[in-house]
Amino acid sequence: MGLRSDRTLTVLALCAVATFTLPMRTAQAQDVSEPTPTQVQSLNDGAAAAASDDFDAAIRHFKTALEGGSFNIIHLNLGRALYKAGHCEDAMRAFSEVPTSPTVASPPPDAVLAALERYRAEAMETCDGAILVRCEDRATMLAVDGAVAIPCPTTPIPTSPGVHVLTATLDGKTESAKVPVKAMESATVSFHLRAIQAPLAPTTELVPRPLASRPPNTPNVDEPRWTALTGWTVIGLGVAVLGGVVLYDQLSAQPMVTDFEEAGRTGDGAAFEALRRELFTAKAIEWSGLLLGGSLTLTGAALVVYSHLDADLPGSVTRGVSPHRPTVSWAVTW
Repeated sequence: MGLRSDRTLTVLALCAVATFTLPMRTAQAQDVSEPTPTQVQSLNDGAAAAASDDFDAAIRHFKTALEGGSFNIIHLNLGRALYKAGHCEDAMRAFSEVPTSPTVASPPPDAVLAALERYRAEAMETCDGAILVRCEDRATMLAVDGAVAIPCPTTPIPTSPGVHVLTATLDGKTESAKVPVKAMESATVSFHLRAIQAPLAPTTELVPRPLASRPPNTPNVDEPRWTALTGWTVIGLGVAVLGGVVLYDQLSAQPMVTDFEEAGRTGDGAAFEALRRELFTAKAIEWSGLLLGGSLTLTGAALVVYSHLDADLPGSVTRGVSPHRPTVSWAVTW
C-alpha cells in the first residue's frame, strides 16, 4: 500500500471524531517511523468502518493494527472509535497513549496532538457522568428530570453532563434536589424521607387485683378448676388468632410481596406504589394479629400456671363454693 495508503488512512482517521478529556502530557521527541503494510490495511479498514458509523468494527480493526506496533495515529483513532461507541473510560486510556507513542510522517505530530485536544474537549461535553442516590427509606420513589418515578436505585444512575433535578416521594411527602453532574464523574445525593408509622396495636395484660384477706384455714375451693378452664380457653383463642395470621400471610400477603418485587424489577411505578400501600396495610394487620394472639396465649398460660400453684395452697379442696373468689381485670396498654 506504501506511503499513499498511510496518508489516506490518516486523513480518514482524523475525519471521524469524539472522546474524552484528560490533561495532555508534553510530547517527547521521537523518531518518525511508518506502520507496516498490514497495519496500514487495518487502519484503513477501521477508518472506513468508522465513516459508516460501525464503531464496533472500527475498534476491532484499530486493535488489530496495534498488534503490529504502537503509533500515535492508531491510539488516536482507537480512542475516537471507543468514544463514539460509548466506551468513554477506555477511550480516555487510548488517548493518554497518543502523546508518548511513536509518530508517523503524515499527519505530523502537532496535527495529531491538535486533533487529540479537540476530541477530548468534545468528549467532556457529551460523555455521561453518574448520580449515586441514597434513600433513608428504600420504599422511596425517585424521578429524574420529571421522568416516570422508579424505586430508589441502589446503583449509580448514568446521566449526561449538566444540572439534573431529582424528586423523591414517599407517603405523600416530597423532597427535591438539583444535582450538577460532570462527565466521567459521580455526584451523590441523599434523601431522608420516612414512611408514616402505623400506630402500635393494643396489647393485653393480666393485672391481678389484691385478694381480700381470707380468715385462717378458709378453704380455697373450686378456684384452681375455674382458673385452669379459663386459661385453656384463652390459650385456644390465642392459638386460633395466630393460625389465622399464618393463613392470611400465605394466602394474601405473600402473593402481594411477589407482585411488589416484580413491579420493582420491571420499573412499573404505579403498580409498585399501589402494592406498597397494600403490603403496608397487610403487614400492619399481621403484626396486630401476632400481638393479639401472642398476648392471649401467654395470658392463658399464666392462668393455667396460676391454677396449679393455687391448687397446692393449704386448705384447697375441689368442691363447694368459695366466698373469697379472686378477681382478674384486663388492662389495655398502648
